[in-house]
Amino acid sequence: TELGMASQLLSKLGDHADKLQVVFITVDPKNDTVAKLKEYHKSFDARIQMLTGEEADIKSLVENYKVYVGDKKAS
Repeated sequence: TELGMASQLLSKLGDHADKLQVVFITVDPKNDTVAKLKEYHKSFDARIQMLTGEEADIKSLVENYKVYVGDKKAS
């Protein structure tokens, strides 16, 4: 996964990784609760931030940054 690759990259960068800020923002806040994100986060580098928010705010972010969101059924 992309988060797995980001974790590996942060590890390889060593002290230089402190200059980066990796952020994961869920596009499915109804399913990805704070509790689920905390549990999921345990599998990745602790420096990666996992965020959620209101559905309307996430939709706006997705539209403004032209983020591709795949079909939920495929995951």
